[in-house]
Amino acid sequence: MNLAFLVAAVLIGADEPKKPLFATVDLDRGETVQVRLADGGKATVKLLDIKETRDSLREALRRAEVTVEISGRTTTLTACRSLVPFSPLALARHLIGTS
Repeated sequence: MNLAFLVAAVLIGADEPKKPLFATVDLDRGETVQVRLADGGKATVKLLDIKETRDSLREALRRAEVTVEISGRTTTLTACRSLVPFSPLALARHLIGTS
């Protein structure tokens, strides 16, 4: 009985298009765009500043901070490598090259 209900629910909703939960924009510094949200509303997004942190050895990007204005509110978004918890023994094995 539960399986029949699940199959019926899937078939009933199969014709409805899925709405994206997130909006992605590609902006240059100073550029403003209007974005349609999942609930049908709109938001204005402006890229105010970008700050990149690179390492001195290989110039690899280690951290990026993006300051944006979204519908009149300013915020800074940060992207960087996540720091995964590790054990000292695992780190030692990695550095020594043994398993």
